[in-house]
Amino acid sequence: MIKRLTVLFFAIAFVFSSFAQESKIGQEKRQIPDVSFQAPLTQKSLHKVNSIGEVFITTDYDYGGNNAIPKMIDLANIDGTGSLDPFFVGMVRDNAAVVARHIAFGYKAFDAPLDFFRAFAPTQSLGWGTTQLCKGGPLDGKALVMAHAGGASWHSVIDLTNLAPVEPFPQATFGSNFPDFYYHSDGTIWGSNTNGNIYKSTDVGATFSLVAPIGAGDPNVTLAVANGPSENPLYGAAGGQYMATVGAWTASSNDDTSDIVYWYGTNDFGASWNGLIIGKDAVYGQVANNPNMAPYFENFGQVNANIDETGTTHIVMNGYGESIIASGDTVNSFPIVYWNSNTGEWLEISIPAVALEPNSTMATLRPGNGIGQSYPSVSVSDNGKIVFAIWTAPEYTGAVAASPINIYDGTVDLFYTDLHWSVSVDGGTTWSTPAIVGEANSSETYANVARRLEIKDNGEVVAHFVFFVDAIPGTSLFADNNENALGTWNYTSAVITTTGVEDNNEVVNNFNIEQNYPNPFNPSTSIKFTLAERSNVSIKVYDVLGKEVALLVSAEKEAGSHEIKFDASNLASGMYVYTINAGNFTASRKMMLMK
Repeated sequence: MIKRLTVLFFAIAFVFSSFAQESKIGQEKRQIPDVSFQAPLTQKSLHKVNSIGEVFITTDYDYGGNNAIPKMIDLANIDGTGSLDPFFVGMVRDNAAVVARHIAFGYKAFDAPLDFFRAFAPTQSLGWGTTQLCKGGPLDGKALVMAHAGGASWHSVIDLTNLAPVEPFPQATFGSNFPDFYYHSDGTIWGSNTNGNIYKSTDVGATFSLVAPIGAGDPNVTLAVANGPSENPLYGAAGGQYMATVGAWTASSNDDTSDIVYWYGTNDFGASWNGLIIGKDAVYGQVANNPNMAPYFENFGQVNANIDETGTTHIVMNGYGESIIASGDTVNSFPIVYWNSNTGEWLEISIPAVALEPNSTMATLRPGNGIGQSYPSVSVSDNGKIVFAIWTAPEYTGAVAASPINIYDGTVDLFYTDLHWSVSVDGGTTWSTPAIVGEANSSETYANVARRLEIKDNGEVVAHFVFFVDAIPGTSLFADNNENALGTWNYTSAVITTTGVEDNNEVVNNFNIEQNYPNPFNPSTSIKFTLAERSNVSIKVYDVLGKEVALLVSAEKEAGSHEIKFDASNLASGMYVYTINAGNFTASRKMMLMK
């Protein structure tokens, strides 16, 4: 039986009964890349040229992010044809150059090869990068880009008509590294970075003011920046009505000092911010379709999220942890898990057999921080019905999970990686069998998908994403992993469904109760239900302990569609369940109250 892992910040030892050697998993997870890091000079030729998609940039830097990959890609109608064109940012690092690194801005439009240019001043050295198309306000139709250097965050505005940065270049945005942001349709820029604070600017980024530290006002947590994520991406929708950041925090829950996954957000355009613990470390029963799994929800807390236009938060995460298998033994497991704020439940969405590959391969031979299946990214349709997730998984020599994992036998033994993706067309309830993106003996990793899926007039649904192709598996930042830092960022897209999804106009001719809207809500929300025939209807609301807290309907109703309002002004924040009984029909859904 593999022992439970013990977590200590910046001083972590992992001891597995299956092997005696001490692992550096936790230490590497906590390592923040040195901004002045210089990898050994590499030859300007790749170990293998990957033919998937188009090469965006070549770089001497083979690490895409710590706990979250920056939001590197978005979509806009750049060429005026009416269709969406992808644009993206990435860090070019050239160890032989005077300016060692810069942020490149690339785009694919005009039926021409991919093109790119510098996003900031020519002499400015900046790391990583995140971007968003601005809609409304003074930056309408432009792209905003943020990056970091020397412990400060910076931003630049890109003119998507002339395809050039807007000058003069702005000064530093706000303190600390790893910035992220969400641009409101009124021109407000909301920001976050590694110091765990939420900021906002009402003067197009000239100044930023502190709004609140993540977790402020939540009596259920005590958060310390030193125990939190290194990146705190900010996700948003509906012009800024809904925003949230999600991350894994160490020993942060007041009730039992558990490591947690924490959601902190707003549903009122930033007027108020509230928090919710959505996962706890090493607890069985949290994964609805695999109750024998207990994710270590803090270790390697690689989290990515998205918010659709109805306000629903969708989250994908590295679910590395433990599982009880048929023999009764406990083993480490390496799945990707998904959660949304409608159901409030985690689901395993990766291939189960991949998740149960031996720890001696998945943990010991992992490239860098990519333990097991790692670095997921999620995209959604506006109405949240179509959800697309993509992540890094081990490459196999043949059939997935039915052949040996493909090991690179060079300076160090590491496994090659592919990308796996899965799609849901029912709002995240059920998921397709994952498809594979990758070439043999090549490492595709760090996929980052555009926040919104493109839905074409012919019904095709397309996911646009960038990903990193590592020349040799491994991460040069980590000792004894790989000293070759050379690789490329590539762009491609995938048609994920040709069904098409209408915007909430399904005809229901039987009994049904819909998800409340908005969700999360404060303090009121609407619930729609449909009756196939005249019925006695009861709709009740329960807290998570099963106690009835509200009776919404207790009457005879005619056949057809109905809608009721629920005001929760007298209830505390948290998850609630509402249940309908109509004749022989019974159904329940979850909803989240955030005050």
